[in-house]
Amino acid sequence: MSIIIAKIEDDSCVFRSDTKVSILNGDDSVTGDNKLRLNPNEGVLKVHIIHPAICLAFAGTVNVCVNIIYDLCRKLPLELNEILTFLQESLIGYDDDSEFILGSYYFEKLELYKIGNQGIEKGNSFWIGNQDAFSEFQSYYNSDNRKKSSNDRFRESFYDLIRFSKIPTIGDFIISSYFRNSHKCFVYKEALISNSGYGIIKAKANVPTTLSEGTVFEGAFTVTNLVSDRILRPAVCLYFQKGQIAYLYFPISNLVKSAIPIVIKNITLENLKVEVHKQYGINLIGWSLNLGHIKIVK
Repeated sequence: MSIIIAKIEDDSCVFRSDTKVSILNGDDSVTGDNKLRLNPNEGVLKVHIIHPAICLAFAGTVNVCVNIIYDLCRKLPLELNEILTFLQESLIGYDDDSEFILGSYYFEKLELYKIGNQGIEKGNSFWIGNQDAFSEFQSYYNSDNRKKSSNDRFRESFYDLIRFSKIPTIGDFIISSYFRNSHKCFVYKEALISNSGYGIIKAKANVPTTLSEGTVFEGAFTVTNLVSDRILRPAVCLYFQKGQIAYLYFPISNLVKSAIPIVIKNITLENLKVEVHKQYGINLIGWSLNLGHIKIVK
């Protein structure tokens, strides 16, 4: 099961999701809850920008949701009510209890909807996926009394959930999207997460010292979410600097019928940018962190 949360606030719409995938195993003596957790590199993209004005997230049966989104993309453009009806009727047709959250920008107005086989709701905040995970997220969110914006609390509470939760069917990595007011469209969000190792940094007074996140031998790793700089060709790439491996995700479209990543191994960040531009015609931008040095990737 997944955890996806979306909200409209301050003239923007933000989606946050995990990437973990679980499959029915049929033997709770082995897995504990009849679900087998797949390897992190088998995670899927759950937030899909299918049009500059439409962001669509799913939780539930991956194959069913992928098929529905792909069929929807082949029918676009449609009116908003037609899209909502199509999603609900498709879930009914599959007899599936998966759910969608849809963010839209029609007629210069941001709107958010939750769609299931039992109905369609409109509101400013929705979640889909694991109930226990959402309750845990709320506990982080409500206990954060530091002075910060609601969006900052949303970001940090979701990060704490994915990082610390013991719920076995959610987790791995975070992918976010948001509505960019300056261009009036949905885009994926750049991010940089570092997990430091157990190494000790020794510093002397009045001597400049680089505060490094550590090395692989110390158990450290960093992951940067690089994104496409093309509005009409959205993509997000999880790049592991120390392992030199990338997971490149494209949202489902009338040409793409997959939520799994393109895996690129044994590649430097510089060569990754060159290869992705050559193969897919997009430029990856964001940040990188290695041995305490942060760089802007552009």
